[in-house]
Amino acid sequence: TYCYRFNPCKKPAAVAMSPHPRKFLAHARTAALTTEGTHTRKGSRFRLGAVLVDKHVVCSGVNSYKTHPILRHKTQWPHLHAEQHALIRHGLNNCAGLDLYVCRILSNDTTMALSKPCSVCIEFIIEARIRTVYYSINSYRYGIFDVTNRSYKQSRPLHV
Repeated sequence: TYCYRFNPCKKPAAVAMSPHPRKFLAHARTAALTTEGTHTRKGSRFRLGAVLVDKHVVCSGVNSYKTHPILRHKTQWPHLHAEQHALIRHGLNNCAGLDLYVCRILSNDTTMALSKPCSVCIEFIIEARIRTVYYSINSYRYGIFDVTNRSYKQSRPLHV
């Protein structure tokens, strides 16, 4: 098979669905559980984790109050989201063709919740040329964002 990662001029024929979304969402969940979490406007806490995958996990990231100089040019709220953290840690120029898995954990719990990437994260994902984004909807379902077509696909059951 042709490796799109090392020749960005040639586009892949089709976006293939990962054979193990449950496995890699579990890795993103584990990353989320390692962080303290952040406050929302309503005062609740949540934790997000993200992992970059190329047949295996190559990098992870978590939500953080820390910032990064790249964010100053993208948004007025410079706190790192889990997706941004993973992409910046791996290098925006090294992410072409990788898949991104994102998981949100509710406060003081292990229940997964909706973790659809925000508009700023979508910009980062497109700029980094990520192939597909898998995100948790709840503990039983996940969603897919096809970066090539810039479209969301119908959610799928997580436990099959």
